[in-house]
Amino acid sequence: MPDQYLLKAEETFKTVIVQEPDYGPTYYSLGLMYAELNQTNEAIEQLNKAVIKMSENTRVYYNLSLLYDKKNDQKNAENILVKGLKIDANNESILYALAYHYSKNKQPSKAKNIVIRLVQLYPNNTQYVSFLQQLNSKV
Repeated sequence: MPDQYLLKAEETFKTVIVQEPDYGPTYYSLGLMYAELNQTNEAIEQLNKAVIKMSENTRVYYNLSLLYDKKNDQKNAENILVKGLKIDANNESILYALAYHYSKNKQPSKAKNIVIRLVQLYPNNTQYVSFLQQLNSKV
């Protein structure tokens, strides 16, 4: 059961949404709060609204994809990440999440292509180099 502070925060977010329905950060914050409370469906609902209101904010796409992944909705997790990459093709977080998604879902060739890109963009990141070595042993 959420404590009184969380209930007050939820109430405040909902009040702001009524007063400022086009203000995307409120949907995003409410969605993140629901995610922290493991209210995944409610979190997804709010982050989908945030994607519409804040379509240029790639962090919304990243967090929404994690929630879809948590629900084992791999199709939506992938689709959201791909949409995020259309906004910022070199976004490190989204690239990594998509590579991880492909690796986890037995698509090592797709994962490898993305990790190669990450290594090119961030050659000093040993995590990406190691990830690439792991994928090379699978492909």
